[in-house]
Amino acid sequence: MNIGGTGLTARVIVFAPGGTTGWHTHDGDVPGFVTGGYITRTLDDCSVYTAGPGDPMSGGGAAHVGTNTGDTTAFLWSLYVDQAGDPPAIDAPAVDCPEP
Repeated sequence: MNIGGTGLTARVIVFAPGGTTGWHTHDGDVPGFVTGGYITRTLDDCSVYTAGPGDPMSGGGAAHVGTNTGDTTAFLWSLYVDQAGDPPAIDAPAVDCPEP
């Protein structure tokens, strides 16, 4: 959806156990929340944040990767807020961080 030059894209990302988004960035803000399972976000400085059901998860700016670190399917509801026409995610080089 395009509102006054701002693009809005809603997504539900489903992660199988061990599934990952791959390293990427976002041009805009990406607020979201986990509705099932556990997702760990690792930033390019190797800091980590793990979110479970009902927890917020946001992205934007720094390169990061999201990984389902649990043993059940995980669900991440996200809203991508950026310039109209921008892709929701941009591939980024992998960072060699220790496993979360």
